[in-house]
Amino acid sequence: LHTVHLETDPNFKFPFPTTKINEVHLMKKEVLRMEYIGKNYHYTSRNSISLSVYDGEAFAIITEDIETKLFLLDVLQGNLRPTQGALYLYDKACTIFSPDSASEFSLELIKPSATVASLSPVDRFLISILRAVALRAKIIILDNTFYSIYPPEEIEKIQHAVTILKQRKITVLWFSNRWDNLFQIFDRYAIIQNGVVVKVAPVSFIHSNSSTNDFLLTTTSH
Repeated sequence: LHTVHLETDPNFKFPFPTTKINEVHLMKKEVLRMEYIGKNYHYTSRNSISLSVYDGEAFAIITEDIETKLFLLDVLQGNLRPTQGALYLYDKACTIFSPDSASEFSLELIKPSATVASLSPVDRFLISILRAVALRAKIIILDNTFYSIYPPEEIEKIQHAVTILKQRKITVLWFSNRWDNLFQIFDRYAIIQNGVVVKVAPVSFIHSNSSTNDFLLTTTSH
């Protein structure tokens, strides 16, 4: 068991990302790639999702419908095998057969721990992240299952944790059905509508006070 301490610095300032998307591609190693991942239902393909994620990158995946989010989470956990497309980890084609095999690929899905009910949802999130780091996870998947509006102090906790994970070259995937201001320190975001990725871009140009509806309208119209 490896104990990991997230040290806090009261003078720490969260950087607003300015790296261009092409620079990210040149500087970082690809750790996860999905090519036209989908599932056929009654001879109809419901999803066709293509994404690339890089080493030490914080990447927000925002889906309009919860079914698409659950589909991707099930694929990455090994609970569901897609009937079309290919999944690559560390530039090698692979199939995740179960949550145990996901761990073998250093993939860890994080949900708030139910064992520490007296803590806030964010604090339970952070404890689960610590456990994943102790298990030497290289890709940490965060599922935002609590749809609350975070107060500033809670946002800073998550931002600080994500910043440390990036410094350790641990990739962070955050799945959500809504835009959240905590994404301001993320590197990139993807929007998935109707089972297809409609936009991938740096977070740096998104206004910090964007609402979910305004965000979806303005980002998909460009």
